[in-house]
Amino acid sequence: MRAVDLDTGPNGNVTYWLVKSTDQTVDLFDVEQHTGVVRTADVFDREAQIGVTDYRVTVKAEDMGTPRLAGFCTFRVRIGDRNDNPPVFNLPHYTTSIEESSTGGRRVKQVTVTPQCTATHQPNLTTKNCR
Repeated sequence: MRAVDLDTGPNGNVTYWLVKSTDQTVDLFDVEQHTGVVRTADVFDREAQIGVTDYRVTVKAEDMGTPRLAGFCTFRVRIGDRNDNPPVFNLPHYTTSIEESSTGGRRVKQVTVTPQCTATHQPNLTTKNCR
């Protein structure tokens, strides 16, 4: 993030601050006060945060003049889901039988798996819904 102030000297120096929303209880992001670089302040785990897939971040840029003038920038950070959990079969064991004279290519058994990353929150999803 970069803000430009056209004033000269100390009045043109800009500092950056995160603006917390009223419902924000923890610091999820940090901003470097003199460069405006925004970094994560925590490790994100999409499965642990039920229903949270993105965050709004607002940064305030303030000059050093008198009076101090400020500008604001709000952006969204989307939390992607890393493939960090294997799929889980719905049953621990499956059995089936076929006739010995069955032709090739015949369906033997169809099993169902649930992606572990969504199983505790949305059990009816299929594997294609977990990225």
